[in-house]
Amino acid sequence: MYYAEDPLTPYLLKGKYTWSFEQKLHILVLDVNHDKVCIKRPNNVQENSLFVMNRSKLKNEADWLMTDLGAFDNRGSNAWSFVVQGNTVVESQFVRNWKTLEMTKGQYILKNVFYRHKKYKDFLRTSTVVLDHNGKELPLALLEYRYTGNEHHVSPHKNPRTGKSFVQTAPSTKAKIKEKVKGHQGPSSIFDQTVEEDSRLEKIRYVGGDRDKAQQGFISPLKGCTFLPCKKHVVDDITRKVNELGLNKACNEILKDIFGCERNKEKGIVDTTSDDEFLAKAMSVTDKWDGMEIEKKKTDSPEFSHYFRTYIQEDLKNGMLLGARRKAGLGDEFFYNNAQECSNFKYKSKIRESKFENATGYRPSMKCTWVEAIKIYGSMVEEVNREKERALLRKGQFLLSPNYRHLEITIQQWSSMTPNERQQRLAKLSLKSCATPFTVESKEKHATPLGKFEDTSLPEFLRGSFMNASKIVELKGVGPFPNNTNKRTVISLSKSTVHTVDIQKSGKVVCNDTCPRYKEHAICAHTIAVARCVGKLLHFLDSYKAPLDRMVRSSISSGSGMKANQKKRKRVRGADKILWRYIPDKIQPQVFNILIKNLVFHLQCNIVSCFSDIEDFDFNLAVISSNIRVPRLNIR
Repeated sequence: MYYAEDPLTPYLLKGKYTWSFEQKLHILVLDVNHDKVCIKRPNNVQENSLFVMNRSKLKNEADWLMTDLGAFDNRGSNAWSFVVQGNTVVESQFVRNWKTLEMTKGQYILKNVFYRHKKYKDFLRTSTVVLDHNGKELPLALLEYRYTGNEHHVSPHKNPRTGKSFVQTAPSTKAKIKEKVKGHQGPSSIFDQTVEEDSRLEKIRYVGGDRDKAQQGFISPLKGCTFLPCKKHVVDDITRKVNELGLNKACNEILKDIFGCERNKEKGIVDTTSDDEFLAKAMSVTDKWDGMEIEKKKTDSPEFSHYFRTYIQEDLKNGMLLGARRKAGLGDEFFYNNAQECSNFKYKSKIRESKFENATGYRPSMKCTWVEAIKIYGSMVEEVNREKERALLRKGQFLLSPNYRHLEITIQQWSSMTPNERQQRLAKLSLKSCATPFTVESKEKHATPLGKFEDTSLPEFLRGSFMNASKIVELKGVGPFPNNTNKRTVISLSKSTVHTVDIQKSGKVVCNDTCPRYKEHAICAHTIAVARCVGKLLHFLDSYKAPLDRMVRSSISSGSGMKANQKKRKRVRGADKILWRYIPDKIQPQVFNILIKNLVFHLQCNIVSCFSDIEDFDFNLAVISSNIRVPRLNIR
C-alpha cells in the first residue's frame, strides 16, 4: 500500500497499533523491510498510519518532520537503551538522561518524541530515531500519526489577525535561501542568465509602461532600449500634483502647455523634434507656471516647476518627444498602456475568482503568494492557448485572422490526423507545443457531493457558498439539534462556532442571525448543506430568488445621503395616537365584546374614553341609543 498512490511513500502499517521499544528497534535496525521504506516525505497525512523514513534520501534530513497540516506542540520524550549482539537484544533498560550515558559498541538508544497538533488536540504524532554508540542518529526513523478518537479533517491554525494559514518553511528551503543570499548576484547577473535562455531579450529596443520603478529596473540592463511612458499615466500624475498644490483652475492650461490642444490645433512642448528645443520651451513654460502659482498661493517658493523638472521632464525628453515617437513607429500619436492595463485587470480578476472558488470562509483574503500567482498565470496562458487551438476548428471565442484563415479545418479532419500532423498544423500558428494534449471537448470538472454548480439555477455569486456547502457535507458537519427535530447544527468553516439552521413547515430553511451570508443573500453554505442532508436540496435551490432589495441595502452605508459631518436626527416621540370614529344616526342597537379594564362615560360631552390597561374578562357594551355619537376614541 502506498500513501497518496505514490510508490516512494509506502505504508508500514495502517491503523492503530501499540508498539514496544524493542519492536521499534527491530523495525529500524534488526529486521528492516526495505520494500516499506519511504524515500520521500509523506505530506498532509490525516489517518492512523505508520511510516519508516530514510532521511538520507531527502534534500535535508530535517525535512522529514515537515507537513502542511500546521504546527505540532512538543509534549515530551522518552528513551530506552539496548545492547545488541548479532541480531539479539541481550540487555535493555529505561534511561532518563541519555545524553550523559557512556555507551559501548553494540549499544543503541531509541528515542521517542511526542507531538500534539496545535489546533486539533486529538491528533497526535510520534517520531522515533535510533542513536548508535557514537551518539550519531541512524538514517532510518519511524513516524506515526494517530487520532485518540475517530479520524477527521485536519487543517493548519490561522493567524488571528490576517487569517492566513500557518505552514512551516522546510529546512531545505531555508538552507537554499541562505546559500543564495551569500552570493553577489544582482539584477545584472539575473539578466545575463535570462539572456542565455533567450537571446531575443538583447534585441528589445522599446518598452512601454506606466513609469513604475520596477519597469525602470527591468530596462536598466537593456542597452539602447527606449522607455515610452503612457500618456494617460503622465497626465494623471500631473493632475494629481496640481490638485494637491491647490492649482485646480490652472490644471487645463498646464496640460495644454505640455501636450498641446488637438481641438485648437495647438502644439505642446512634447511636439518638438530635438532635445535642445524641448529644454528651451520647458524653461519658458516653467517660468510661466511659477508666476501663476505665486499669484494664486501668494508664496515666494513655487513647487510645481520643481516637481516637473525632477519627476516628469526627463521621461518626456527620452520617450515622448515627436522624434522618439516616430522612431518607435507611433507616428504623431502617443503611447497608451491600455493593453497592459487590460491584461493586469484580467489577471487580478482571475486571482479574485480563484480565491472565491477555493475559499473556506465568508470573505476570503485577496492576498496572493508568488506561488499562487504563478500557478494562476500559468493556467491563464494555457487557457488562451487552448482557445487559439480551438480557433483552428472554428470553435471557442476567437477567430483566426485573415492571414491564417486558410489553416481552419473541421472536427472530422482533426480527428483523422495523427499527433505529429496536429503539431505541425499548430506550429504554423507559431504556437509552442502544449504540455498536455489538445482535446476538442473540455474536461469535465470534478463533481462535488452536491453535484455540479453549473447544473443548478443559482447565480454565479453563490458559487463560493455552494463549494463551502460541499466541504461541510464532506466533513459531515451537519448534526442534530438537542430536543428539536426541526433544527440542525452546522459547523462554521471560518470561525470556531456552530450555526443553527431551522427547517420550517413550509419547507423554508433558515440560518441563525449570526450568519452574515444569510443576512445578505437569504441563503448560505449552512442552509444548502442542511437541505442536502434532509433530502430537499433540489426544491430548495430551485425555489431560491435573490433578495435584491436586501443585497442593495446591505451595500449602502448608514450615512448615505447625508452631508459631511451631518449628525443623525433624533426623532421626538409623538403624542398618543388618535383614532376617529363616527357613529351615524338611526343605527340599530349592537353588542360589542370588549376586553377592558376601565370604561368611563362622559355623558355631558358624549365622549367615551377607553384605556388600554386590559384584563382578561368580557364586558358587554350595548349601544342603546342611536343618538349617541363618539367623536373621538383615545387609546393610551
